[in-house]
Order: sequence, then C-alpha cells, then structure tokens
Amino acid sequence: MKKEIKPKKFKSFFPFKTGAKHLESTIHQLSQKGLLVYRRISKIDGLLISNDGKHLVTWCSSIEKLVIWNVTNKVICHFRELDYKVATAKFVPNGKYLLISTENGKLKVYDLKRLEEVFTVDLEHKLHLLQTIENHYFYGIDFENNLLIGKIFNKKIEKLKQLKGRVYSFDICCSKNLLGYTLESRLVVFMDLSSKKIIFKYHEQADFLYCIKFHHTEPLVFISSWNSTIKVFSYASEQFTLCHTFKTKGFITDFYLIDKQVIAKSSEKKIQKLEFSRLEPENLKIECMIDRFCVNSEKNWLLYLTPECHIRCEDLNSNTELFRISWHYEKITKILLWESKKYFVTASDDKSVRVWDYFNLKCVAVHNLHLNKSCSLAISKKGGLLVYCGIDQKITVFRH
Repeated sequence: MKKEIKPKKFKSFFPFKTGAKHLESTIHQLSQKGLLVYRRISKIDGLLISNDGKHLVTWCSSIEKLVIWNVTNKVICHFRELDYKVATAKFVPNGKYLLISTENGKLKVYDLKRLEEVFTVDLEHKLHLLQTIENHYFYGIDFENNLLIGKIFNKKIEKLKQLKGRVYSFDICCSKNLLGYTLESRLVVFMDLSSKKIIFKYHEQADFLYCIKFHHTEPLVFISSWNSTIKVFSYASEQFTLCHTFKTKGFITDFYLIDKQVIAKSSEKKIQKLEFSRLEPENLKIECMIDRFCVNSEKNWLLYLTPECHIRCEDLNSNTELFRISWHYEKITKILLWESKKYFVTASDDKSVRVWDYFNLKCVAVHNLHLNKSCSLAISKKGGLLVYCGIDQKITVFRH
C-alpha cells in the first residue's frame, strides 16, 4: 500500500472565540462584500471509468457537481458545477465522449478532450437506462418503457418499441445485434434489433430476474436473480440454453464480466469474484463496505467508493492496491473550490480542514486546530485567506 503524503502545515493567525450570533454576523458581513463563497459536498451518486482507463468520472446530483479525473496522472482534470441533476451517464466506447442523461429529460454529450458540453438532445421523458455501443450509437429506455435509439450529434431519436412492463436492466450484443432485458414480471426477453422481433423468452418462477449482461467475446449472457444466483445462458442463432448457475452470497445488484470471471456486488455491499471452475464465490479482501464500484475489463481494474467517499483502485490480477484518493479519515462534509490558487478545500468530521492542489492531487496543507467538527468554511476571492469555524465556537483564519 502506498504511503500517504505528509503535507506541511501553514501558520495560522486570528484564532478567537466568539458567540454564535457574532459568528453569523461576521460571516454575513463578509459574504455581503463578496469575500465568501459556500459550497457543500454530499454523497457521490455515480462512479464511472472509461474503457481505455484514462478517465474516471464522479457526480453528485444533490449539489449538481461533476468531477473528471485523469487516471494516468491521478489528478483532477475538470471540476464543474452543473445547472442540472445527473440521472445516469455512460462513456462512448472510444473514450472520447461522455453521455449524460439529466433529470429534466435531456441527453448531453461531453467532449473529454475539450472538457466541455458540445451537444444537447431534448427527450420527451427522462431516461431510466442508457447504453452506448460502437459507431457513436446509443440505446435508452425512458420512464414510459419506450426503447429509443439515437446517434451522437444527431438530434433525431427513433422510438423502436414500447416494452411491456417495468424494465430492470438491459444490455446489447453488438456482434449479434441482440437486445436482452429483464422485466418486473420475472421475464427475460431477447430481441433481434434488425427485425425488432422477440426471439426468446425465459420465465423464472422462483424469483425476480434483475441484472443482465452479455459476455464481450463468448456467446454467453449472464442474469442475476433475487434468489442469490447468477444464471448463464449460451446462445447460437436463435437458440438459448441454460448452461450454468452460480450460487452467490446474497442478492447481486450489479456485476462486471472479465474473461472467465464475474466481479459482482451483493446487497450486503461486498464484492465477490466468481469463476467457471469454482462452485462457490470468493469474497475479495476489502475491509470496508462498498458504496459504488466499476470495473475496467481491459486493464482488470476494480475501482470502488467507500462510505467515506474515498476512491480506491485495485489490480484484480495481483490483488494489490494501485492507488487511492484518500480525502479524509471520516466523512467529508464540505468542499470549496479555490480557483484563483488552483486549490480546493475540504472539511470533514475528522475535525480537520485540508487544502488540495487539484492539478497534482496533493494535499498542501492540513489544519487540525479545532477540538470539534467544523461547521462553516469560506475563502476570500482576492486576499488569499481561508476561514473556518467549528461547533467549539472558534474561528480560525489562515493565509496561503
């Protein structure tokens, strides 16, 4: 495991105790003069890595924030406050664009080279599920259960079919032009996208079928069910055959396929590794509960988000940690972007405030002068001052 960088501490000045009313008055006066800017961080809602392993994207819908990381250099390459909430997002397979489905029924195309929005498509309903394929095509299912197809940079979106019942999950096999999706009626349905005809149905009597994924190279499709199993179907032409059933530890909410392995997340927030040669799943040795996770199948990387909003990356071949973005030892409560100095500042329940260089992803200062959790955080736009206060009724001002 890599050692954390020990940042240097900056000298503080003007620490003083005050009452709550005086604190509110001071903050109000500074904010009226345009010296204070407030931003809060909340739970990260999405975690996504590109196929080439170069970009990692996180978003938080509650405060409408999008962060794009450069995985190669392990630095933040883009930090943006959004004017919309993210419903779901997907990378285009070539890794050059990011598709963002918004809560207000729009589909936005993000250029990862220029780091800006380049295109917006208006939809009748917001998308419930989104999938991208080669040649810049994408498929989506909206909340009216309409199956849609479109192409990036083309405002024309075609409605292929209205599906019967709520769709839990869907996936596409581009080589065979097949669509598979699971329904709340305990059905899995396979459709030929060329003829738009249903070619096979499977009904699970024991329990609901949930997540479905086609294998990248083999003619196999994997389907998780609520009775703690993953069913494997082989297919040839229009014939589907149940060939294997994995027993899992708990209900599988999401999984990724890597060669002959399945990397799955259970309802207990544990990561399991399943192999064709084994009957029993293997729990990966991760000491914390997993909030979000994603897998890069080309590099065999597992990226996951801890409950404290730490991002970790592990090599699935060697089971070693490649890197981690350790923000704090406990939950992060506030974040502030300091654009004039290319810094961002975080406050945490671990009673500390940290200043980060977001180009090099290095912590340049740690402030631990308070006995209790911090409750407010502010910076001056011109003076280079960082001001924070805690519930111990103490205000501390730092000059950077």
